[in-house]
Amino acid sequence: MKLNYIILITLMFLASNTFAQTLYHEKYSWKTSPKITEISEKNKEYEAVVISDNYFIECNIPFNGQPITYSTNHKIVHINSDVGIEKYNKVYIPIQGNSTIINLQVRSIGVDGNVTTIQKDNIKELKNVKGISNVKIFAIEGLEVGGEAEYLYTLKAPITPLGSKTIQSDVPVLEANIRLIYPKQWTFETKSYNKLASAKISQNSTSKKTTYLKQLNIPAFQEEEYAYNSSKMMRFDYKLVNNGYKKNLFSWYYITNNIVESFSSPKTAKVANKFVKEIAKSNLSDEEKIIAVENKIKSTIRLEKGSGDNFTNPKNIIANGYGNLRGIYKLYIYCFAALDIKNQLVFGSSRYDGFIDEDFATFSSINDIFFYFPKSHKYLLPESYHMRYGTVHQGLIDTNAVFISYYVEFGKLKRQLDSFKKINGLAAEFNNVGVIASINFDENLSLPKVILEDYAQGYRAFSYRSVMQSGGSGIQEKFAKDVILSAFENFEVEKIEFEGVDMKLSTDLDNYFRMKMEFTSPELVEKAGNEYLISVGKIIGKQSELYQEKERQQDIVMSTITKYHHEITINIPKGYKLEGLENIKEEHAVNLEGEKAAYFVSDYTQSPSSITITVDEVYETIFFPKSSYQYFRNVINAASNFNKLTLVLIKDQKEL
Repeated sequence: MKLNYIILITLMFLASNTFAQTLYHEKYSWKTSPKITEISEKNKEYEAVVISDNYFIECNIPFNGQPITYSTNHKIVHINSDVGIEKYNKVYIPIQGNSTIINLQVRSIGVDGNVTTIQKDNIKELKNVKGISNVKIFAIEGLEVGGEAEYLYTLKAPITPLGSKTIQSDVPVLEANIRLIYPKQWTFETKSYNKLASAKISQNSTSKKTTYLKQLNIPAFQEEEYAYNSSKMMRFDYKLVNNGYKKNLFSWYYITNNIVESFSSPKTAKVANKFVKEIAKSNLSDEEKIIAVENKIKSTIRLEKGSGDNFTNPKNIIANGYGNLRGIYKLYIYCFAALDIKNQLVFGSSRYDGFIDEDFATFSSINDIFFYFPKSHKYLLPESYHMRYGTVHQGLIDTNAVFISYYVEFGKLKRQLDSFKKINGLAAEFNNVGVIASINFDENLSLPKVILEDYAQGYRAFSYRSVMQSGGSGIQEKFAKDVILSAFENFEVEKIEFEGVDMKLSTDLDNYFRMKMEFTSPELVEKAGNEYLISVGKIIGKQSELYQEKERQQDIVMSTITKYHHEITINIPKGYKLEGLENIKEEHAVNLEGEKAAYFVSDYTQSPSSITITVDEVYETIFFPKSSYQYFRNVINAASNFNKLTLVLIKDQKEL
């Protein structure tokens, strides 16, 4: 969720007696005669190396003027390969709100030292780039391997009293500098994350102060599977806490209070009373009322991006059938008040994007707002339409959040206490996933029929039900084939059935979503002479593999705790037997503090006419230290290895 609009609330407090003077960005410039930087052999292994990356954020209040922020970025990149040219031959400038580019300089330096300066009027802006919005993109011409790209730009925008800069990337950075320049009456707090150097403060004039830091030799960040990645990069956060007139700006109290007040809407009380009138009259428990409210909102109102009264006013939202998050939050709040259901607002952050730092409050760290019901210890997530009352989504598992108690008095929201608590996700007992299948032979041994049930509980069931609700039978059948038959390219489906598709079932964690299918595939059995090779491992679908040549850098994180259990029965035709059964048995585990934290076990039982293969792949925690990576990888890859399992069906000589 984006909360930038709330920052505007602070503008009324920003005032100072600063007079017009020469600004830092006005006197800053690049070198007149640039030279190519010598790169170490180790750094030549990368497609590029950032020679320097400099950020300057200057807050200025002109005499009798409005507060302004000037943001400058000066970057020099050494190119090591054609891949580096492709990656760095464009300048990406993020444009937010009323930002404007007031200075833009771009040049390339050739291996021979020749400088190609691209005049501002000739700089090509690339528009309608797929997948990119709110960004100005400019081309850098004349780049070559061994040369360098350099650009310098400054943005002008209304005052931005807080922000965040990530200065680490997937290539080495030889030097990074950050300068935060502001009136001497102001006080900024800063915090460096992930081993970034701490900032220092100096007063460089009679009217300005500077907070600055320098970091040398920043290593390339190595993205890894089963890791947080971007949230673990070196990052610098800053915020204004004292503008000379008002203190304690951007504390957790200040931030959450502003958000709560922004949801206050006395006129919505009457609208909500009407919206839940039938629910209020029914003889339902509080939990049943919560479920009814959520189902009514999520089944009748679409979540859309937009601004204005049609998107934020609950009366219009109900009438139009769509609204933005801010408006939908209001509707939930006043519906719960109308039904006298006690709840708390929770401000959280996805663990893949960042985290709530109890000691350093920022708007940017909040990317999810939802409800907590103390009586039932359950959650409701207005933004997550694929979920229902009960638990949080996977990104919020094991994260800290701010819990705010509030009440409605004469139609207005009143904030009470707040506390920081840890959020837990679903336990493994509610995240069961698997396949139950039988392989049945008739006269054509090369084309057996498979009768299969794919079942899912918990998080996977939430997602599957959402797909079922979003499309017709054609989409549903395609989805079933994509999931169940992911290991096959050639197949014929005879029958598909679904059970447990209603979204309402997601409120009861004991409910399962099931897809049942009967199919044949010529890829399942291959005839080789008198033998039939059965690719039995394909029945559980494609499995992920985990391979990493470089040493593991990060601890391991899973999306959720899950128990996979598969059962595959092969009904052996009369006069035949199976060979290769010894290849079924495999076992791997990750032990933490003397307990199995994850494991893979495949085994089988045998009767005169069949064998039943069982596969258990279990993850009891979402966190594993990087020291256990080799064992963890063995567990992950064991499922992939099983996917390749082939058994041999041959004539039983005893029957001859």
